[in-house]
Amino acid sequence: MELILIIASEEYSDNITSLLVKHGYSATEIGCNGEFLQYGDIVLLLGVEKGEADNVIAILENEGGRHPGMSEPFRGQVKIYVISSTYFKKINP
Repeated sequence: MELILIIASEEYSDNITSLLVKHGYSATEIGCNGEFLQYGDIVLLLGVEKGEADNVIAILENEGGRHPGMSEPFRGQVKIYVISSTYFKKINP
């Protein structure tokens, strides 16, 4: 399992989320402010199977400015972190 953190300006949130959903990925959005992240940034969290992170990154790189309503590509304005996990367990109470 890999955890992907996508940090972007809030203005790109809907476009990135729509692009991910189009390709079968879902994400949780967290609004943030503080010293580490700039005011108005959002963090999207995605859990994907090992090796799928490259697909997510390729989708954002290749289709990242071609979404309706986008005046300019968001490439270079999005930070992506991939965290590999050696252990993952989902608990269904």
